[in-house]
Amino acid sequence: MQPPDTLYSNDSTPGAQAGETNPVDLTDITPAFSAIVYPNGYAIDEVKIQVSQDSAFPAETLEWDSPWMTISPTVPDGAGDRIADQEYGQE
Repeated sequence: MQPPDTLYSNDSTPGAQAGETNPVDLTDITPAFSAIVYPNGYAIDEVKIQVSQDSAFPAETLEWDSPWMTISPTVPDGAGDRIADQEYGQE
């Protein structure tokens, strides 16, 4: 599985659709994420959110590691398609 072309995040209100890439000032403990995805030959029907301050994403540095989450609506295969907001966070 490849990472998205572009990842957006924002506080849950107003949501990731109004978000920016790599924001540094989120205050919500359950921020919203959205992404523009690569074409991969398959529809996208679930996502996993991993957050790390290390851009290499080694498993031992993950601050958040969500379970696989079903998304709706499913995103058909195609470059430039964007998934709906997904909220995830840990207290």
